[in-house]
Amino acid sequence: MNKKSALIQGVLFWGSLWGIWEIVGDRMFADNPLIPREVALVGIAVLILAVSRTFHNIRGFSMAMAVLAAMFKFLNAPFWGCQFFAVILLGVTFEIFWALFVKNESLKRLSFTFAGVGATGLHFLLFIPIAIVTTNAAFWLKNGGEKIFQFLGEGLLTMVDVFVVLFFTHKLIAKLPKMREQLISWHLNWIFSASMVFLAILTAFNR
Repeated sequence: MNKKSALIQGVLFWGSLWGIWEIVGDRMFADNPLIPREVALVGIAVLILAVSRTFHNIRGFSMAMAVLAAMFKFLNAPFWGCQFFAVILLGVTFEIFWALFVKNESLKRLSFTFAGVGATGLHFLLFIPIAIVTTNAAFWLKNGGEKIFQFLGEGLLTMVDVFVVLFFTHKLIAKLPKMREQLISWHLNWIFSASMVFLAILTAFNR
């Protein structure tokens, strides 16, 4: 498979997978009393981003994934602008920290882990002003900004979760690309990608 074909196939597969998670996870954790919705959504999304970059370590790949995932989020109802921009923002922050920490194909454990942790932290910090602008500012600023501090607390919890998951799954994730090359043919890659896109479309319109 040439690089261009691999890039398209990868964005379709991983971006669709992320889009499905955004829709399904949002419904699963909307009223969960134990796990805050943002912790679940962002934590799993960072894992998807990290795994995808072990397969496609191409500059801009994470942002392309984010655009596709956000499109499926847009198609789903009800639509919230802040959630749409949150997906894009996470793709951008992950792209930045992956470029800063992962310099080559060696994929060292700490570099791999801190790329995800850093992207998570910056995402939560930057999301607050976006949410204030795109939603009801009074919701965030009432009671002395109580909601802001709660959200930052969720961000800290997500960073801890991301650190634990990426640190201890590093070896397995690093082996996945070679395992795929041995088990899955070029044609199957396209079948999987097309199937994931189709599933994402069905999920987005399942209101």
